[in-house]
Amino acid sequence: MKKYLLILVMLISMVGYVVGLYGFFHNLNFIFQKITISPWMIIQGLFPLLWGILAILTFAMAEYMYRKTCRNEVYFRLKVSPWTKNLFFFGIVGVLIARLIGMTYVVVSQSGTNTNRELTQIYLTTIALGIAVVIFAQQQYTKMKHQKELKQFEKKAILNGERRYTMMVVESDQDTICTGFVYGEMKVNDAICLHCSDKGDVDATIVEILCDNKQVSSAKNRVVTIKLNHSCKDFLLKYSVISSIQASADPSIIENPGLSGILREYAKFFMNQEYIGTLVYEICMSEYYLIKYTNENIDDERFMSVRLNVDPDKAVLVLFTDWNALLRYSNIYEEDEIQMEVRNIKECFHLIPAKYDSIVINPFGPKSFIITKDFMRHIQEVPGYDELFKK
Repeated sequence: MKKYLLILVMLISMVGYVVGLYGFFHNLNFIFQKITISPWMIIQGLFPLLWGILAILTFAMAEYMYRKTCRNEVYFRLKVSPWTKNLFFFGIVGVLIARLIGMTYVVVSQSGTNTNRELTQIYLTTIALGIAVVIFAQQQYTKMKHQKELKQFEKKAILNGERRYTMMVVESDQDTICTGFVYGEMKVNDAICLHCSDKGDVDATIVEILCDNKQVSSAKNRVVTIKLNHSCKDFLLKYSVISSIQASADPSIIENPGLSGILREYAKFFMNQEYIGTLVYEICMSEYYLIKYTNENIDDERFMSVRLNVDPDKAVLVLFTDWNALLRYSNIYEEDEIQMEVRNIKECFHLIPAKYDSIVINPFGPKSFIITKDFMRHIQEVPGYDELFKK
């Protein structure tokens, strides 16, 4: 509905522009027919032109609102803050109010003579102003409802507490001791989950942390060597991931600590084939959040996409590995017609050929990763790819 109301505002603005332009030339012709030209006559002649300019300004702001709220395209190269959209929306209302006051003044000052054109403008402006109020009220109601739902969902999603961290194992004795870079803050006696790709997960506790060969009680964003409380033989392997993030019993809340931990080290190990193999496996075994826009036709599913600096003409499908990554999208609380969907990577790949050029995982952090069409084909050609998705 919002889309059609904004289009109506744009049409009314164009009518206002045409009428204003006509009035300007009509008054201009009238002025030059007079022998004595007073400043007030010149102002009267320019007044409709100002009207036309205000109409064009209203059209431009309405068109901006239409693109940002109805087309649902988020630009990776241009982050639009919520106050920008609000400023443009209130700009439309301000221009309409200014036009309404101005035209009312003109009608009153003319004492009822030749006011048909001005009355038409007043009616059209009042209609446009009413539409703006309806849009604003509807938007605020939906936004408040959406924010309430998100906050309730977020409360369930932060069961892991504030200290979320991952560490990919770079070296290990394949028993209880391993080394890697911890992203976040870990502490002695933390309960952790050791995630080892195709072997599964093992629960353990950190009993010792070493930094530069010195025993410490905690470590944050640095290389550490840790000792676990019991043997994790066959699990404590290179490229396995240690994390404080625990799986949720709620199927609507997804966590992918294995993939998150692997992705953080991509810049260091992308040339290592064993690492790439682990990355491909984690991508296939993970599930992802997608933002679906509900104001689109049900037969034409539309998900959140971004456009990259390197090729702004191509849309890239956005996936999120968890709520921590999703909430880094600052406009999430401002979106009012979306729903969250959870899909695996094979289902996401089916969306690519028709509408998108590639996929980006966690575009807003903590570590983004682009799956190009070439890399997508590489994943699909891995032996046993289809078997991974059979339940």
